[in-house]
Amino acid sequence: MKLYHSTATENRLSILNRGLVLSITNADGTEQLSITGGVFFSSKQPEPAEQIDIWEVDTTGLLVIEDDTDVSLDPEDTWWVAYCQPIGPERLTLLEAVSGDFSSVSQGG
Repeated sequence: MKLYHSTATENRLSILNRGLVLSITNADGTEQLSITGGVFFSSKQPEPAEQIDIWEVDTTGLLVIEDDTDVSLDPEDTWWVAYCQPIGPERLTLLEAVSGDFSSVSQGG
């Protein structure tokens, strides 16, 4: 299933290198796990927004469930979540970067 994930453009290089992970690196170098334990997605490609990257995600073979913690305001959109599983960079395609220059960023390495 093809889904979409939006995040701050400042996360782009980390996502290209590590994918969508369930932890962040603190200023002191320690890892902090996400408080939700999941990566969240939308079934509909979001509208571009300043300083936001939109990623197309191939979720084939992953356990992805409908997010019942909130409801989209758009009746054509459903929200999904993958709990306790990182999403590798090979599953991701950067679609929209309204605030960045693609020429300095290469996918896949």
